[in-house]
Amino acid sequence: MPVPQSVKEVLLADLGRRTDEMVDVRRALHAAPELSFEEVATTALVRQRLVGAGLTLEPCPTATGAVATLQGGTAGPTVLLRADIDALPLQEPSGPAYASRVEGVMHACGHDAHTAVLLSVAASLAACARELPGRYVFVFQPGEERIAGARAMVEGGLLDRFDPAAALGVHVISAIPVGMVAARPGLDMAGAEALRVAVCDGDAERVRELLRTHAELRARIDAPLEGYGFGQHAMFAAVQRSDRATVDVLLQFGADIGKRTEWWAGGFGVLDDCDPAMAEFLLERGAALDAHSAARLGRMDSLQAIVAADPRVVRARGGDGRT
Repeated sequence: MPVPQSVKEVLLADLGRRTDEMVDVRRALHAAPELSFEEVATTALVRQRLVGAGLTLEPCPTATGAVATLQGGTAGPTVLLRADIDALPLQEPSGPAYASRVEGVMHACGHDAHTAVLLSVAASLAACARELPGRYVFVFQPGEERIAGARAMVEGGLLDRFDPAAALGVHVISAIPVGMVAARPGLDMAGAEALRVAVCDGDAERVRELLRTHAELRARIDAPLEGYGFGQHAMFAAVQRSDRATVDVLLQFGADIGKRTEWWAGGFGVLDDCDPAMAEFLLERGAALDAHSAARLGRMDSLQAIVAADPRVVRARGGDGRT
């Protein structure tokens, strides 16, 4: 059942009256950013405002985040509206009054705006719920920057529970004028998955384009890739494939050639899993030998120098936890 034009006008007018409130909420969130799955204060703020607007809080599949429902006055489909709530591990350089107060954490991807917008939309829809058809599910998703929050919510039964006929989300972007809404068919705003695929395919030019156009990917260029074992990041995955072109692209965009994978035993470096020719290529680009990689590559002179400089390295554990 379509929403009557008169109701649309009421909704738009109500949203317009909430502009100042929306800005205040966004700035409050911007000043107190929280990393993926650590969004405790953000979750509390979101849930408090949802209850205050008259929505019904539902069980949330994740420890942080929120789910709420609004029942319209007439029968109709279920529509899910979603916003992400987490921030990035970046230091904010600017200095407005609402700049991040958390060292090394910043809302650099606009999730503070997404959250504030969806809270205002929820309040406006609740204000005229009797005139609306169907049911509305509001999802405030944690962990988007780690490419894990949506999966956690889906695996926790979110979609099975509500069976939405449609799911809607938006993303702010500085590349288009204020007031304009842009959409296109196909893949969009799924940069991390696109980067994983490009690295896996050895498509260095696609990797370059993704990093050029996605600030959030550049900010997390050394983060583990979803679906790769041992906490592999893009550089390590490229090295495993002896993909020199992709390695050079990653370095151009600030990847750390010395970054180890994130694994419980300690993590592997790029020189721990490559052939001698690739190792030479990496050393020319700043990779550093340690005792384990020097021994594995048969570089005895380098190994002797490393041990002479610090004899304790003979007991140092490598990426697999062994000395």
